[in-house]
Amino acid sequence: GGAASGAAGAGAGSATALISQVQFLSLVSRIGGPDGQPESTKTLSQGLSWSNGHFFSVTGGGSAAQDGPSRRSEVLEWDGGNQTWACQLARDSKIELFATLIFSFGAVLVTSVLRVLFNKWVAWLMRRKGDEAIENLLPFPVWELQVFLITFTGVAEAAGEAIISGCLLYEIVGGLSLLMVSCFTAIFFIVIAMAC
Repeated sequence: GGAASGAAGAGAGSATALISQVQFLSLVSRIGGPDGQPESTKTLSQGLSWSNGHFFSVTGGGSAAQDGPSRRSEVLEWDGGNQTWACQLARDSKIELFATLIFSFGAVLVTSVLRVLFNKWVAWLMRRKGDEAIENLLPFPVWELQVFLITFTGVAEAAGEAIISGCLLYEIVGGLSLLMVSCFTAIFFIVIAMAC
C-alpha cells in the first residue's frame, strides 16, 4: 500500500516539476515590464499561459491589449485611476483572478473526487479477486498536493495582478486569495508531517 502510493507520488512529482518549468516560461515575458523581453519570448510565454490556469475569463474578457505593469499605467493615463476603468481592465485581463480561482479550486476538487473513486475501484477489484482490500491505497493528499502545487503559481500570479489593478474589489479578493493559498499550503504540509 505504502509503496504504491509512494510510486504514485513520485510519478506525479516528476510531472509537477515539468509543468513548473512550463509555468516559469509563461511568466518570463512579464519580467522587466512590457518592453523587457523580445517579441519571440513574449509570444512563447503568452502561448503557455494555460499552464497557470488562465483558460478563460468569468466575464468573457481576456481582450485587454496589455497585462502587467503597463496595465496600471493605462488606468492612470486613461481616466486618472478611476475605479470603473480599473475594474474593467481587471475583468478583461488575460490573467483574470476569479476565473483562475474557479479553475484552481475545480482542479483540486476534481482530483480529490478521482482519487476517492480510484481507491474505491481498486478496493472493489481486490475484493472481487478474493484478496483483502486496501481501502485507502492513495491517501489524502497524494494527488491533491500535486495539483495544488501546479495551480499555486497561477493563483499567485492572478492575485498579484489583482492587487496592483487599482480596482478595490480585485485588490481585496487578491489579498484574501494570497492569504488563503498560504494557509492551504501550511495545512497541506502539516497533514504531510502528521502522516510521516
